[in-house]
Amino acid sequence: SVIINNTKNALSNADLNDKIQLYETLKKEIISYVKDIEPIQLSNKNNIVAFVGPTGVGKTTTMAKLAALYTLSKNKKVGFITSDTYRIAAVEQLRTYSDIIGIPLKVIYSPQEFKNAVENYSDKDIIMVDTAGRSHNDKYQLMELKHLLNSDTKTQVYLVISAGTKMKDCYDILESYGFLDDYRLLFTKLDETSTHGIIINTSFYTKKPLSYLTYGQNEVFIIIPWVEVSSS
Repeated sequence: SVIINNTKNALSNADLNDKIQLYETLKKEIISYVKDIEPIQLSNKNNIVAFVGPTGVGKTTTMAKLAALYTLSKNKKVGFITSDTYRIAAVEQLRTYSDIIGIPLKVIYSPQEFKNAVENYSDKDIIMVDTAGRSHNDKYQLMELKHLLNSDTKTQVYLVISAGTKMKDCYDILESYGFLDDYRLLFTKLDETSTHGIIINTSFYTKKPLSYLTYGQNEVFIIIPWVEVSSS
């Protein structure tokens, strides 16, 4: 691969046998392929954060993990909004999380209701929005999502992708969500695959910032370049 070849070219024959030097050079080469690291950005009140992505990638669980982090560890006021009224028991799942963490939940059915829900959360530091999982092959449903995100509210968007996704399918997903002007990448289910090249490949391909990784049912990691800080 390009990364391996560049690493070899950067080292002398002697350094190739030096494990520490080899590791450091390889690390620098991989870092060069990653654009930026951008977790949730907080500015005053009403920071709106939306989680989008295909079905089954763990958007709702990831949102609950981050809500627990910001509520319990960072003492922030969080509100939940969900537009996921398609999936059976989706609202009940998020309501269970909201009850456990102690976060209010509003269910919406249209972009206008989205604006109203945001206005009713004027006292919140972070408003987290759970969207329905959309098949990257369903253009109609994707346009519904585009309409929701095109409301007048400024929203930080996180495109959630399972780390076990095949790269070919990942390219299809990225193409389908190409209507998003600005987003960050969030990878889930690192525990369900032994290879994580998709993270580097997708970051390089999209030139979009990385944000968080999730591992198992309990852990979410804030990505700091090559230092993973657990916030479970």
